[in-house]
Amino acid sequence: MNMFLKQAVAGAGLALAGFAVPAMADTGTPASASTPVSAVALPSDSDALRSLEHQHRRIVRTAIRQCNSSQIKQRGIIVNPCVISGVVHGVELADDPQLTAYDAALPSQARYDDRRPQSIWRTVARRHAAASELH
Repeated sequence: MNMFLKQAVAGAGLALAGFAVPAMADTGTPASASTPVSAVALPSDSDALRSLEHQHRRIVRTAIRQCNSSQIKQRGIIVNPCVISGVVHGVELADDPQLTAYDAALPSQARYDDRRPQSIWRTVARRHAAASELH
């Protein structure tokens, strides 16, 4: 991984993205690699969600710069494998279960897009609230 991406992740205090969380859950007990992201609670307050959005967007922008490419879209979804890989790796380096859950909750058309709406965190909050009601 490029040194600039590592610095951006470390400097931003960023978090982990993926489908399973191998880190510690909020309960203080280790989460197994098979713990689904939905089991990790996203913060409910807007300031914390905005902070996660800022961290995630910073990872996306760093990945786009490192890939030295413009966004390649098909049907409105980013399909540049370099950017996708960079974002996934950046989130993993951050090692934050809440950022991982945030990444997983983002709509697929927005996950790797640095030009997504500034208020996308509200969509994540609505999705999380709806999923919580089902359980």
